[in-house]
Amino acid sequence: MNKEILRKDYLNKRQKLSKEEYDKKNKNILNLFIKHFIISSKTKLHIYLSRNETKEVDTWQILKEIEKKEPLVCVPKINSNFELINCILNKNTILEKNIFKIEEPIKYKILNPKKLHLIIVPAIICDKRGFRIGYGKGYYDRFLRTCDKNALKIALTFFEPLKQIDDININDISMNYNITPNGIIKF
Repeated sequence: MNKEILRKDYLNKRQKLSKEEYDKKNKNILNLFIKHFIISSKTKLHIYLSRNETKEVDTWQILKEIEKKEPLVCVPKINSNFELINCILNKNTILEKNIFKIEEPIKYKILNPKKLHLIIVPAIICDKRGFRIGYGKGYYDRFLRTCDKNALKIALTFFEPLKQIDDININDISMNYNITPNGIIKF
């Protein structure tokens, strides 16, 4: 199946999750992330800020859990050129919703994406080769091209990977890991 059909299908499945299912799946993903990935004060991490109304995997709980380890955390912001930039997040950062209703910093400092160690990428579903379906604008695929090639790219999804997404193109970047409620898949 192609990306557009799969995107609609899995967004619909995600919206149909009950509160109990949603909470349980999020807890499992959080626990797997915390057990598998070592986060310390030396870690430079980029993480998207999830939106509860769309039932994305809850990245706010990950942020809360890793806060005490004091990593350098960065979040995305879409600049005036419609590019995703890597902004440092700290306790003084003021967030505001952008045109896509995603929280992003108002005032910010940028960290060169080549310095990142871990990048948590929004995803609706992945395939068994590590390719993901996002929201279809290409922001993250363009951003990932600016990052260090050794940085770990991690997709968080509520559903197990598909055998194959048919219409992958040259601009699509594959992930290193997909964390689902049932486990971690390394590609």
